[in-house]
Amino acid sequence: MRSDCIFEPGRLTYKMINKMIPFFDTVCVLEASGKIILESLENGLSKYPGYDGRFPSVSGMKFSFDPNLPPYRRIIRESIELEKGEFKEENIYSFSTKGFISDGFIYLCSFLIICYFF
Repeated sequence: MRSDCIFEPGRLTYKMINKMIPFFDTVCVLEASGKIILESLENGLSKYPGYDGRFPSVSGMKFSFDPNLPPYRRIIRESIELEKGEFKEENIYSFSTKGFISDGFIYLCSFLIICYFF
């Protein structure tokens, strides 16, 4: 995140996203399986406590992880909570990100279903 301010809990707006990631770019909504999202989150935690920009920032879900576990096995599965419903690896979920981040996500995830650009 590039913003030097605190965002209060609640609705995430386009203006807030642009403040967090201030690059001239599109915002897109991606859909992927829970399995792919879980693998992506694990990737984001794989180098913890390193500071290489991969630590995941999420909204609408919470999870805990154990940094002492081996990389790609750090998320405590029972700790995953969604704002709406139960997290299941076989379900399809939507999430938003900036276009330049989605390029890497699409490249890594061959099971991506759809991407809408705004």
